[in-house]
Amino acid sequence: MDETGKRIADLIGERCESSAAFERELGIPEKTVNDWRRGKSKSYRSRLTDIAKILGTTSAYLLGEADDPSAISAQDAERAVKFALFGDIEIDDEVMAEVKDYAKFVAERKKKQKTE
Repeated sequence: MDETGKRIADLIGERCESSAAFERELGIPEKTVNDWRRGKSKSYRSRLTDIAKILGTTSAYLLGEADDPSAISAQDAERAVKFALFGDIEIDDEVMAEVKDYAKFVAERKKKQKTE
């Protein structure tokens, strides 16, 4: 089993009720995780984003590009902020840039108030 498969298997063991429950949630055939563990299949490669989401981690962690399984990617963080602010309303990058500019303005104003 390669490093990615090992990380997936470890997190399934830690964070899921069972391999079968994980397989159901991901929508893959039974015993697929066993095939991954035995190195018989690497079909997880095409589903890393979905796997990471179910396991509460990032694709970067699963691929060995990050050491902390609980860390979220910048893209995931951005999505979380958008959802926290706007719910399921789709906003574009221009609106998000305005929100960030306003947040910077407020932060600078707070800093100035502290120094006065």
